[in-house]
Amino acid sequence: MKRQTMTGISVMLALLALPATLLWPVEVRAQSMSDYTASPPFVSNTVPANILLLLDNSGSMNNMAFTTAFNPATTYSGLFDATECYSYSSNVFQPDPSANPAAPGNCTNASYPWSGNLLNYAAQREIDMVKWVMIGGMCNVTRDAQFNCSQVKGQDNFAATCCLAQTQSITVAQATGRMPATNIPASGSLYFHHRGYNSTLKGTFCLDDDSTPPSSSATSCSDSDAYVETDWKIVVNHPETTTGVIQKVGGKARFALMEFNTSDGGHLAANMGSSVGTMVSGVETT
Repeated sequence: MKRQTMTGISVMLALLALPATLLWPVEVRAQSMSDYTASPPFVSNTVPANILLLLDNSGSMNNMAFTTAFNPATTYSGLFDATECYSYSSNVFQPDPSANPAAPGNCTNASYPWSGNLLNYAAQREIDMVKWVMIGGMCNVTRDAQFNCSQVKGQDNFAATCCLAQTQSITVAQATGRMPATNIPASGSLYFHHRGYNSTLKGTFCLDDDSTPPSSSATSCSDSDAYVETDWKIVVNHPETTTGVIQKVGGKARFALMEFNTSDGGHLAANMGSSVGTMVSGVETT
C-alpha cells in the first residue's frame, strides 16, 4: 500500500510539472540547409561534376533565330544589347556610350540610329544564339585571359549546306526610329537578306526594299533597281566583354563537348575535363 501511494504521488508531481515545462522559453532560430543535409564521414573531397554539352551543328541551325513577325513590344536577346542604339562604321556596329534606356525603344540620336533590339531580330541565326549562351558569341578579336570577348560576330563559317539563304522583314512603320532614315523607303517593307552560301556576303545582311535576294554569284547586294541596296557586316563591339556559361562555370565542373548532326551523328570535339579555352575554341569553330 505504501509503494502504491508513493507511485501515485510521483505521477501527480510529474503532471504538475508538465505545464511549466511547456511554458519554459525555447531557442528560436532560422533554418539552414545544414539542418537537413550532411556529407558522409568518409567523403573528404568535393569532386566537380562531369557535364557533356551536346551542340547541334546541323543545317537547320542556320535558320533565323526568330521566326514570327517582328513585335516592337518584344525584347529580342542576342549579340546586340536590346536596349542599346548603335552607329555603323568600318564594318562594325558601335554602341552609344550614353546610358541605356530601361527597355527597347526608338533611337533618337541620329549618330546612333540602329536599334539593338531590331538587329537581334533581323541578324541572328539559331547557331548564333547557341554560341551566345555557351561562350558569349563568336569572337572577332583575340579573347582576353578569361576567354571573354570585346567584339563578336555573326556566323560566317558554314559546314552544312542547308538553310544558308534566310530573309527577315519588317514594315516601314516598324523600321522608323530603329534604323537610319536614309535607308527606309517611303512605303512597304524592308528585307534583311542573309546569304551564307556567298563567299562575299556571308556574315552580313543585305538591306533591300523587295523580297528578291542577291544571286549566289553576286558580289554585292545591289539588284539594279531604284532602291540602293546596302550590305552590313554582323560585327558588334562590346565595351563590357561578353561571356558565356562555360566561362562562368569554369573549373567548378569538368566539361566535354560533342557536336551532333543528322548526317554525321555524334563527334567528340573536346574530351571530358578539357580546359575552358579548349571548350570555347570547340564551340567557336563549330
